[in-house]
Amino acid sequence: MTYWVMAAMLVATGRATHYAPGVMAQVIANRVEMGDIDLNVPHEDYVAVMDPAYLGDQVWLELPDGRVSGPHLVVDCAARHDRADLEADGFAVDLSYSLAQALGTVGAPLEDVKVWRHDPQMAQRID
Repeated sequence: MTYWVMAAMLVATGRATHYAPGVMAQVIANRVEMGDIDLNVPHEDYVAVMDPAYLGDQVWLELPDGRVSGPHLVVDCAARHDRADLEADGFAVDLSYSLAQALGTVGAPLEDVKVWRHDPQMAQRID
């Protein structure tokens, strides 16, 4: 019997929005200064998620069309007082403006995005 084990953990599912141009750069500078993130962690771009537990971690995005993008470095999180409203609104992830441009999502939120802790394309076969 063969089993496939997914080595990815789902962080969030929902709407992807993006930061305004230049905002993510200031967030990154602040987080580096506070010691919250390490820019030496391999990454393609930057994102923000709801949970502060993921600050400094890599995540991958699975888009509704099946494309997977990542790894992206989590450099920001939702303020505690904003989390309930964001959750009710279906928030999953904020993208840097440059990532939103690369993914073609500038100007409108992207629905049904999955945020993974590991690359969802990586599966392990167990015989």
